[in-house]
Amino acid sequence: MKIKEIRAFEIELKPKPTTPPRVSGWTESYRLNRPVARYPQFDKPGAHVSYSDWKRPACLVIAEDGTWGFGISLYGPPVVSLINDHFAPNLVGENCMAIEKHWDMMVRLSSAFGATGLTS
Repeated sequence: MKIKEIRAFEIELKPKPTTPPRVSGWTESYRLNRPVARYPQFDKPGAHVSYSDWKRPACLVIAEDGTWGFGISLYGPPVVSLINDHFAPNLVGENCMAIEKHWDMMVRLSSAFGATGLTS
């Protein structure tokens, strides 16, 4: 069975949780090793570039027989664009069950952007 259609779009997950977490998140208690950390305002626990106003990317994959899969990720605008404009045209028509092959194709297709984490 082959992939018939892949569509990515932004969604807003509301309402946000109102219950405080029992433990702080890892971004609040650990230093992150990343290029932007060379600047003092980003080189401390809890410091991060704010993407809080971005919606979440969602992706719908539909097979020839009408079965479908749905996933949600982070960093809406760049991920939605990457899926719709770059991954979808290359994955439509592929075997639905070849998950490892799809992942490998997406890693290799996104290498031109120098961002290996985009596909995950």
